[in-house]
Amino acid sequence: MIKIELETVVSIKVNNERKIRINKMAAAFLLAACLFSASAAPAAEESVLDSAKIKETLKKTEAAYFKNKKILEEISDKSNDDISFIKKAYKILLKREPADGELTKWAGRIGSGTSRLNAIDELTSSDEYFLKNDISGFVKATSARLMQSPGFESTSVMRIKKEESFKILSRQDEWYNVALESGARGYIRSEHIAIDPPDLSGQTQAAEASPDGMDYLASDDLQDFRRVYSADISALKECFTKLKSMLVMGSKYKPYEIKPGKLIEGEKQLTIFRSKTLDLSQKIENYNSKNPIKHRISVIRCEYGDVVSYKFAENLIELQSSAINGAALEVLKDGESIVKTDVFKCGDEQRARVVLNEFRQECDYRKIKKYALVDILNLGKYYFDSKKEYFMKNAFGEYSASVEKDRYFADFTNPEVSALMLKYLDDVIKSGYFDAVIIDNLRMPHYPSAGNDIRALFIFNDAPVKEFEKNTGVSVAALNEAHEDIFKKYAISKFENFVTVLRKFFASKKMPFYAVCDADYYQKKFDTRLCEYKKWGNNIDLILLRFTSTDERKIAALSKDAASQISRPQIICVSKKLFEDEAKAFNFGDTLKKINMDSNLIRGLFVEQ
Repeated sequence: MIKIELETVVSIKVNNERKIRINKMAAAFLLAACLFSASAAPAAEESVLDSAKIKETLKKTEAAYFKNKKILEEISDKSNDDISFIKKAYKILLKREPADGELTKWAGRIGSGTSRLNAIDELTSSDEYFLKNDISGFVKATSARLMQSPGFESTSVMRIKKEESFKILSRQDEWYNVALESGARGYIRSEHIAIDPPDLSGQTQAAEASPDGMDYLASDDLQDFRRVYSADISALKECFTKLKSMLVMGSKYKPYEIKPGKLIEGEKQLTIFRSKTLDLSQKIENYNSKNPIKHRISVIRCEYGDVVSYKFAENLIELQSSAINGAALEVLKDGESIVKTDVFKCGDEQRARVVLNEFRQECDYRKIKKYALVDILNLGKYYFDSKKEYFMKNAFGEYSASVEKDRYFADFTNPEVSALMLKYLDDVIKSGYFDAVIIDNLRMPHYPSAGNDIRALFIFNDAPVKEFEKNTGVSVAALNEAHEDIFKKYAISKFENFVTVLRKFFASKKMPFYAVCDADYYQKKFDTRLCEYKKWGNNIDLILLRFTSTDERKIAALSKDAASQISRPQIICVSKKLFEDEAKAFNFGDTLKKINMDSNLIRGLFVEQ
């Protein structure tokens, strides 16, 4: 007997793109033809399919088709032009505005003949649609296997009976991530299930009623990874707690070495732990692929004691719980380096190597991108005590350490200093432990008690002072408010030249150039650091804007102001305390998305210690 798949009866794929759904009469005709051609098969094989069940399945499929047709009619109403239609479809179905690229793509496709119904079909079968809507499904085959992860080589969790229903969480190619009513979760192959679409009519009305189209952001599950995957996170933590009791730190530093007498049980637990870790990493990848906040980076502590006590591994599990996809390790602080180099002082090299190896191994295992956080403008006390000429002063002869504790601001205009900086950055890149380098504190020191006195800014040393006085005819000793414009142009040109040097260096190493800049200094009257983004901002691939205030309106205003001057994406820096405050963190995430819809330049979060 020939088995008849539902897709053969109800849907024919044409040119790998369009799906043409056929009505009941045509379906019945095809079905009768198939049954007639199969009648010559031996009766000993399977009996014919139950006609009542076929009709019920067709009814469900037609319901999906007519629901999409109804959605199309509602969206098309008052949307005569293609752009309005696309925007409304995204708002109703995906609960967001389309990005510029998406808008252009769909406008082009519809303009070239793709039907609007086809657009609705594609949007309602996307991963983002399942994540943002309450989508359910049921097993249409005799039974289906629930797999631990997508792929036939994965471990089977259980077998699900026909007609059993579940909630669909996401999709990866031909595999659907589902949650059963019993609480079990896993992946089912697409050919074994049917999907019930939700009723979106209420959402359509809500979208019409919202004056700014932003109401949906308040309940967006993309900002609530911990809640959506709470069961996976808890299971992973519990698994690691059990595994840790069976581990011993190996003599040659093997962090996952099993204790004698625990080999069989330990190996089994280690396999489960690795499987759960990879599964959660895959979910983070899916999550971030749909989230406009692409870069989710956190500064993380990784010291020798954290490694041998497994505290670092636990910290990385916490990062995963927040859907973090990047970890930044502070490799240069106060002039001391964790990376082996001749430029700065280093601690215990053997222990440092253990830390760096662990950082690379654990992050790679979890598909977390590795960043070196480098405070390159602070050469530290060691150099300060022996090479005062390497450091900037203000017009009063003061050094930056007098206003910012342990911050020794380097004279980047000095060729020797610039060469030292580039040599160290080269050592960091060549170490092979990092995917990218982030320059921390790309700014000049802040002297709040000096008010608007431009003489208090740290831009001068012996050579720069002589150059300034020669080129401007203004004595540093007589510098005053009347000289503000002259001074700003000079200082900004120096800073612009330094950023250009960094740009060329990173380009030669085929490495992206990221930098943390203090956004709060932007509005200072005599500030020479960020007040002229347009002079140097476009030389940085990704600007990380640090805010000391948690005022969301201020963050939005300054971010938009920066975006108006540069075309580079931004990342917003927040404190770990703010990020871990769930109520504030989620609201803050919504704020970032709102800013992103206006400027289309906010690309991520950078969580600092």
